[in-house]
Amino acid sequence: MTNRLLAVAACLLLYSCGKKEEAPAAAEREAATPVQVAKVTTGSIDRVIEADAVLWPIQQSSLMPKISAPVRQFYVNRGDHVKAGQLVATLENRDLVAAEHESTANLAQAQAGYRTVSQATVTEDLTKAQTDANSTKQALEAAQKVYDSRVDLLNQLGRAVGQPLDIKSGPLVILSSNFQEYAHNYPNPFSAGNVETKIAYFLDAPANVTLKIYDITGELVHEESIASGDPRAQAGPQETTWDGRNDKGEVVRNGVYVCMLNAGGKSAKFRIAVAK
Repeated sequence: MTNRLLAVAACLLLYSCGKKEEAPAAAEREAATPVQVAKVTTGSIDRVIEADAVLWPIQQSSLMPKISAPVRQFYVNRGDHVKAGQLVATLENRDLVAAEHESTANLAQAQAGYRTVSQATVTEDLTKAQTDANSTKQALEAAQKVYDSRVDLLNQLGRAVGQPLDIKSGPLVILSSNFQEYAHNYPNPFSAGNVETKIAYFLDAPANVTLKIYDITGELVHEESIASGDPRAQAGPQETTWDGRNDKGEVVRNGVYVCMLNAGGKSAKFRIAVAK
């Protein structure tokens, strides 16, 4: 009896589960959407789209002429395709041609004027300048001859009186052949560093000459030794120079300096004035 009850309960359970599975399947079959099927074909798809847009050229440039002038003729229109080096327009150049003709005429007139002036005056001026130069040269030669003759005459006079003549330091004076009395410098005063002063002395015979210059404090400023073989150490009137610098190469200050000369056992002393 018990076995029969268990068999009936199992049958009821299986029946209820089968009902629950059939319900969703029926619902899915009812929710399916119908699909239309068309035959597959091969071909191109054409579509026309209309919209606002801005188009830009691949290359674009502004044409600027080298000269400003009205345009005589255009050979292209706006938007035409052009190539590099292509003539696109010609400018009006009649005013430029007129200016060229005017400039050419002015040049020809100036050249004609130059030829007239050069032929009329330059030759005369050149001839006059050459004449003046020749006259001046002749006058200089004559003056040189007069000067040479007078120098020779004065030298003869010096030999006649037995005293040397100083004709270099300005007015002509007869100087003593005594070493102390003859020693002097010129110009005196002089501008140190700008000009040189010449120190003159007279030697009876060739001898070593020593020159020393001191400032007013007794400090040695410049020293020079002249050997007997030097042309400045031969018998007769001689000269050496001082540029107004100390032995360090520095320009001395304004003032009075004492020059000491020694030669052949004789000495001389005189003053040198410096004024810049």
